[in-house]
Amino acid sequence: MFFNNTTWTKELKSIHNIDNPISLKDIRHRIESFYYGDSFLGFQTDVECCLRNGVSDEPVSSQTYQAASRLIFAFRSLVKEFKRSQIEIR
Repeated sequence: MFFNNTTWTKELKSIHNIDNPISLKDIRHRIESFYYGDSFLGFQTDVECCLRNGVSDEPVSSQTYQAASRLIFAFRSLVKEFKRSQIEIR
């Protein structure tokens, strides 16, 4: 679900009414094409959007919801750790 965007995009738009479907494959392509430039926030926003899309309209008990929830938590923890490592203390 998170990886392939061709059929997934159509499904999200039609069934789940998600306005901004994005997959990890799309994000990887954006990284490879330097789409984000120096914008970590753009990258962070896209990843969180992809993962949030995974939990929308899913029952809490579903495997998709559980996987996306764990990934969101792990990603946010990594972002915090990364940001702390980038702070320069003088």
